[in-house]
Order: sequence, then C-alpha cells, then structure tokens
Amino acid sequence: MKENREDDLYKRIVEKLDSEEIESNSEYINLYDLVNLCHEEMKSYNDYFSENIKSRSKKINNPSRVHGFFNENILFIHDVIPEVINDKSIVNIIFENSNERYAGEMEITNDGVRLLNFDEKKYNNNQNIVFLDKCSESFKVFLKVLDYFRNNYRGIDFRWDRNHPSDNAKLDVYSDDKMLHASVNLGDLKHTFVNLNSFDDILIATSRSSKYGILYDYIEFYNEALQKRLKVNINDLNPMYREIYNKNENTVSLTKKQ
Repeated sequence: MKENREDDLYKRIVEKLDSEEIESNSEYINLYDLVNLCHEEMKSYNDYFSENIKSRSKKINNPSRVHGFFNENILFIHDVIPEVINDKSIVNIIFENSNERYAGEMEITNDGVRLLNFDEKKYNNNQNIVFLDKCSESFKVFLKVLDYFRNNYRGIDFRWDRNHPSDNAKLDVYSDDKMLHASVNLGDLKHTFVNLNSFDDILIATSRSSKYGILYDYIEFYNEALQKRLKVNINDLNPMYREIYNKNENTVSLTKKQ
C-alpha cells in the first residue's frame, strides 16, 4: 500500500516537472517571475531596514547590557517595526527590561515622539534617559525611507515585521490541482518556497523509500522549476502586489517566450 502511494506521488511530481512552464502574459504571471519582480522592487527597502535595525539596535543595546546586568529596570530594544499606515510613516520601537519582559514602546512619526504603555516612574533613571534619546535619534532617519515608500505606494499600508507581516505582504499560491502551495512574503522574498500542500504527501515525501530515496529531495532541488509552473492570476493580486506588477509590467514582457 505504501509503495503504491510512493509511486503515485513520484508520478505526480514528475508530471509537474515535465509540464510546460507558465508563460507570463497580461492575465497570468508565473510565481518565479512574480517573485523576481517583487524582489527587485522591495530589495532596497528590505535590506535597509533589516541591516539597520540589527546594527543600530545592537549599538544602542550594548551599553545597557553592561549597566543592566544587576538592574531589572534598565531598558533594551526588543524589536523595531517600521510601517506605513493610513498614509502616515511610523517607526515603532518595542522595549523589554533585563528580565526580557515587555516594557512599553516608542512611536516615532513626523509629528514627534511619544511613549506608549510605558512606566516612566519605574524606568526614570539616567541610563534609560540616555537610552531613549539614542533610540529617538537613531531610528527617526527611517521616516525618510518610509516617506519615500509612501509616496511610491499611495494609499497602501505596509509593515516590516518578521513575526507579523502585514496582510498586503502575504500571498498564497496553489497549483490548479492543489498539489503544490507557496507562501510569499514581500518582506522575506528570499525564502519563497514551493511545497507539497497535502500533509499526507509531505509524510510520504519525507520518508525514505527503497525505490525513490527521499521524494522531498525533488521538491527542494527543482523548486525553481516548480515556481515557473505555478501561475498567479494578475486580477487576484492584492493592492501591493498589483502595484508592483503595474510598475514593472514592461519587465514582465522580457520573460515571455520568444
């Protein structure tokens, strides 16, 4: 029985790989082309925020690590989330204390800086005052990048949050027979991956077979080829993806078969 299921899955995977690539046109675009378009459009934003959040947070947190070793009332940066919402640029800085417990937030906008859910009495010491000033000064530069994004994508909300990406950032793509599935995240495009959609198929594919080895190896090795065989209806794209497509429609024509 197991052998029959392995044979069936192997056959279906090979049939997918032997099928014609989806030719991107005015109605459909294959997943591979769409991800490449999005990558070119989003790379500068994603790289800027990713690299600067990491480096600036580390630089600000390091002095606090020294002073806060024996003091639970010393603040640290837990996360930084840039976003555009309701046509407004916002940088949210989430704080934690030395016990890694939530300690409030700082919201930076073009109108100024404010603290949210913040216990000023508890964290009112010189170390934290210097820390908060550094946070404000270091991350307000993000507003220029957010303003640039906002002017290019008017009326579209977006959030750079690795744990809770905005709805506009997400796209789920399925093959017509629902055998394959891919989740796309505009904030993390390099990890776009086509997977088997059925849990039963995944169990079979990840179990070693005496006849086929591990079938999941085909999914991993030929993932780029599978992306070229998944089609996305352009009319079904959410506003953010549709805007990226519209901005780069001429580039799509270069991917069509000659």
